[in-house]
Amino acid sequence: MPSILITTFFFVVSSFIQIIFWCCLLMSFGTFNNINDALYFSATTYTTLGTGKHVLVAPFRMLEPLEAATGMLVVGLNTAVLFSIFNRTANKRSHMDEFLK
Repeated sequence: MPSILITTFFFVVSSFIQIIFWCCLLMSFGTFNNINDALYFSATTYTTLGTGKHVLVAPFRMLEPLEAATGMLVVGLNTAVLFSIFNRTANKRSHMDEFLK
């Protein structure tokens, strides 16, 4: 069970780092004047919440669906890894139960 908690913590931290990366990328393009707005936009887009409060200007509009797709793919990958760890843990436990009988 601790391996699942550690992995989940790692996934949360890595997702936050990716959101910060997207925020910095948008700031470097000059699409936002304020880091708070860029971080808010990146967090809502990465998690596919997409409030629509901010819209990117024409040359950078394709970054928004790219960031949302990245967020969805990472969530799917994280889910697959967690289920793999859970499955491996459950198999080890069932083999141990058979051994102890």
